[in-house]
Amino acid sequence: MDLLAGMDDSTTDDDNASQTTEDDPQVPAPAPAPAQPPPVQPPPAPSASQPQPSTSHQSTPRERPNYRLRHTLRGHTQSVSAVKFSPDGSLLASCGKCTKTLNAHLDYVTAVHFNRDSSLIVSCSLDGLIRIWNVTTGQCLKTLAEGHDAICQHVQFSPNSKYILSTAHDSAIRLWDYHTSRCLKTYVGHRNEKFCIAACFSVTGGKWIVSGSEDNKVYIWDLQSREVVQTLEGHGGVVVAVATHPHQNMIASGSIEPDLAIRVWADRGQST
Repeated sequence: MDLLAGMDDSTTDDDNASQTTEDDPQVPAPAPAPAQPPPVQPPPAPSASQPQPSTSHQSTPRERPNYRLRHTLRGHTQSVSAVKFSPDGSLLASCGKCTKTLNAHLDYVTAVHFNRDSSLIVSCSLDGLIRIWNVTTGQCLKTLAEGHDAICQHVQFSPNSKYILSTAHDSAIRLWDYHTSRCLKTYVGHRNEKFCIAACFSVTGGKWIVSGSEDNKVYIWDLQSREVVQTLEGHGGVVVAVATHPHQNMIASGSIEPDLAIRVWADRGQST
């Protein structure tokens, strides 16, 4: 039985740049314009002594994240390659250089990730392919391919397991509908040309995409608009690992030599 059958089709990033994902609010269609009322005389201009009504609500800026460094953890003697919060958010795990590979691709496997119910695994490799696997049978259900200049480095399922996020050496992060093999959105602005750099979702506050970068920064994008909404500076090396807390507005990031540090960032509320 095909586990991927019966899914709706979606538009590509090029077809519709405003493609939305599950649980995003939909903007209702505007109501028909009412008939024009008869002209009326404008009211007299208020005197200088009269207070003016506030119009601040008409120019309220769009909410942005406001992360600040909260902790720096040291102890690694080799490059930090991955960080991950525990499901309850009480622990943070990290690991160093990879010493083993999985024989599932034609080249080194650089990332694997379970979906929400652990029924599927997504993997990517230096062979340029992203593969979806059935955990029980080991069968490859779907294969996605980046462009010939975009070797995939990292993949993970979205929190609802309907999408896949991938990073590649063309300095682009892609959001895939793996059921239709279509790329829905592309996020750019960071630098990723050499290292295996991770990206992840943040859904505890706003809906963001978070990634490391080879310019020693952490980048945060608005998931829908693809706008870079914040960059986090503090690492002294390439940031290759990022993770988001499951319940709090918190990000963990890890970097390689010479920094060898994990930094934890907490959102302090709407930036001004």
